[in-house]
Amino acid sequence: MTTETKVAAKAAGKRAISKMRLLGRVTCPHCWNQYAPENSLWISSDHDSLRDDTKIDGGPRRFPAERFHVSGDAIDARGERCAALACPNCHLVVPRVSYEFQPFFTSIVGGPGCGKSFFLPAMTWTLRTTLPRQFATEFLDADPVFNLKLHEYERSLFLNPKRDEVVAIEKTMATAGQEGLYDQVVLGGKTVAFARPFLFRLQPNDHHPEANNREQSARTVCLYDNAGELYLPSFQPGDTSRATDHLGHTHLTMFLFDPTQDMRFRDACKGKSRDPQMQIRDQEFTREAAVLQHTILLTAAARMKRLRGLAESERHDGPLVVILTKLDAWSALIPNPEELLRTKYMRPLSRHGASGETLHAYLPGAVQQVSNVVRSVLLTHAPEIVSAAEGYSSNVTYVACSATGRNVQAFEGGVGAENAFGIRPRDVKPFWCDLPFLIGLHQNGLSSLPLASS
Repeated sequence: MTTETKVAAKAAGKRAISKMRLLGRVTCPHCWNQYAPENSLWISSDHDSLRDDTKIDGGPRRFPAERFHVSGDAIDARGERCAALACPNCHLVVPRVSYEFQPFFTSIVGGPGCGKSFFLPAMTWTLRTTLPRQFATEFLDADPVFNLKLHEYERSLFLNPKRDEVVAIEKTMATAGQEGLYDQVVLGGKTVAFARPFLFRLQPNDHHPEANNREQSARTVCLYDNAGELYLPSFQPGDTSRATDHLGHTHLTMFLFDPTQDMRFRDACKGKSRDPQMQIRDQEFTREAAVLQHTILLTAAARMKRLRGLAESERHDGPLVVILTKLDAWSALIPNPEELLRTKYMRPLSRHGASGETLHAYLPGAVQQVSNVVRSVLLTHAPEIVSAAEGYSSNVTYVACSATGRNVQAFEGGVGAENAFGIRPRDVKPFWCDLPFLIGLHQNGLSSLPLASS
């Protein structure tokens, strides 16, 4: 292809994609490469003769388009119409929403068994309701294919027809290459693993006070979840695993701390908690488990600083939300727990819509009060978590939540059995699981969403 032909093809490619509202630079949600839209690769049809991509083993060929269908889609070497786009660096699929809206990268960090696999679907399910009803904001799948695993989790807890049968969600797998969780790419002659993000479109709806300006405040939410084992100090990612490299780009970090894994919390809860995780785990966990969660956060901090080029003495200026999970198991340690749990972090503003939903405003002052109480609980029982968190970021908020809303129950398999704890779907009532994400929106200055009013 001559230089003139390449220039003409790029111009045609830009015109083909320009039916969308294009960003000047697209950020790949997998490798975080930034590129001009016209430099996108297209993904060929799924035909045996074209399953020879140079970076995706056995994947359909990625190619710079030279011919286009009247619809604007590219035409591949077999003359087939192609619609999917790929990053020119890693060759992974980039959904079209990433070409229209700026990304909002969110990282969830936590050790093995901390409750991430319950918290994640509880958070996204709650946000699907909270954001449109209270904040006149859409929170929708940006690309359902990316969220298939999350849909399985949500169905198990919230749409399960067997509502009286105890369920437990599988833990996040640590091994790169697990279906739906990681993608493997050949870069520089090596097979590199990337965590596959869950993707959502965040955008004010027609009833929002800034509906006419929705495109500027809209975001593509890229949510990254890793197995806790990847943050163990013993795990060395080397140059073939980039599964936790999102820490170098994240706008919001959520760290999940599980009090039921901490001997000091369990000792303080003796006689005050009926949750089996506070009792059975006494036989499973030694005092080293109390220190483990602190090292998880330190390991994440070290990787974040390396990826961002920060000195050890520097801190990230983006928000870190420390989330104490399984609130129902340890709430007795909170002074005046009934008063704290009645705290409202939003207030009504005005009614909107045919069904009379009420637009709300986020209350940062109330959230700070919650943060102060939860921080004091941590200082009493696990002060090293506070030190690690405030060494990670200069902007830390402490919250508590329950993904289930009540105590779980033990499976008959007993201690040590996989998925030993679960809950009946009928009993699931998440509490404060949407709050960490709302904090992240507010702390990132997305005040065009009705979140910054006091």
